[in-house]
Amino acid sequence: MMTNSDNWQLIGSFLRQKREMIDPELVGIVRSSRSRTPGLRREDVAALAQISTVWYSKIERGKAKGVSKSVLKTLADVLKLNLQEFEYLLSLSEDSESIALEPCRILSEQSQLLLEQVNPLPALMMNDYFDILGVNQAFTLFCGINLNELALDERNYIYLAITNAKWQQFLPADDEPALVEHLERMAGLMRSRWMNRRNDPIFNKRIETFKQCSAIFAKAWDTQKVQSFDHLDYQRRHAHLGLMALTKQVWWNHSELASARFNVFYPQTSDDMQRLTTLFHSHIEE
Repeated sequence: MMTNSDNWQLIGSFLRQKREMIDPELVGIVRSSRSRTPGLRREDVAALAQISTVWYSKIERGKAKGVSKSVLKTLADVLKLNLQEFEYLLSLSEDSESIALEPCRILSEQSQLLLEQVNPLPALMMNDYFDILGVNQAFTLFCGINLNELALDERNYIYLAITNAKWQQFLPADDEPALVEHLERMAGLMRSRWMNRRNDPIFNKRIETFKQCSAIFAKAWDTQKVQSFDHLDYQRRHAHLGLMALTKQVWWNHSELASARFNVFYPQTSDDMQRLTTLFHSHIEE
């Protein structure tokens, strides 16, 4: 179980990483070309935030407690944090976790029906652990993998990206630079869900498994990047139709105390939509 002291260590390392990423010129500081300090110095941040260097140093070392929300907001402004990153900072500073819905573990009949209704658009339902709870027939055609044939603990979006070559081709992330970029994004998305359930043993076990399986994921997780869930444009390699440009929409599904998200992939061209539709119906008729 994480303690409040652990949280302040995370806050300190998070602020340090963000400080080292800021270009001094962005905040009006001219630095000598001979300076070897990456980003801003601690005294720069303290001066911009109008707090003492000693106090800020204690915050970065995880030795400060009881830092007010207003001070954290000022530091967030100085370090150019986005809203998701500021919420992460606040969540760590609180003594207790925010109340969060439990991740859905089993797909309901109603959710499965919803998946089927959006055929021929590929769609899947996934929980906060990134476990894939269910997919429709179009998604199976899309990725070329029958997820139902995999063991339950392998039906995880991130685990597949780390271990399954066919899934990597689908992403596509079948070369190291692309895989690094994908896992960095996945680590950031996972942290955005983890921050409100830091003492969830299932969640923490998933993270440790991913870190043990992939040095790339471990490095990405340790950067404490926080990524929001956006409607994004993607390229995915359709198992039958090749590379395809798609827009992914994310819909949240809440039922009683359970939470899951519903991802639907839309082709960006009418030609690709027609190809998806034709392929889907040809397989249904077989």
